[in-house]
Amino acid sequence: NNHTWKLIHIADIATAVDDYTISNINGDADKTYMLICRFKNSYNGAVDYVLKPNNTASGSNAYGTQYVAGAVSTASAGQSTNATGMIMGYVSAQNSISQSTGFMFAKSGLVRTLNAIIADNIAASTIGFSTVAMSVWNNDTSMVITSLKFYAYRTGGSVVAENGIGIGSYLELWSK
Repeated sequence: NNHTWKLIHIADIATAVDDYTISNINGDADKTYMLICRFKNSYNGAVDYVLKPNNTASGSNAYGTQYVAGAVSTASAGQSTNATGMIMGYVSAQNSISQSTGFMFAKSGLVRTLNAIIADNIAASTIGFSTVAMSVWNNDTSMVITSLKFYAYRTGGSVVAENGIGIGSYLELWSK
């Protein structure tokens, strides 16, 4: 019976890193993933947190995103058909936090999707943005997902934010 969530990976980040990989998974056997993420920014600047199945390069329309965000009383939305990865979070400054829960359809044969609910840019008692982000991985749909790589990128591009996944970051991967 594959209707119960199983915890398959926990990462409690004790040393700041640029990226983090969860390996030895099988998207066809697991079918669905739930990701629970808390990113603490150690980089001195703004950071986008993205997920890349099998560390697939961006470009060639490999990733698409659509999001709706709210900050105080202002709403915004955006879309990209050539994103750097699947959206998992954002912070604007060092020591800020982004926390997200995402659900990913992982089985091969179809375009893989990730739906995430995100509390972005948390500092002290303030949540900067509440975001709902939908992402798609439109690469080779026959490719089995065998790893998930999380990146901290300097906002607005694909340059790594050095140590952007800081001490106190935490990741859980569940399968169903």
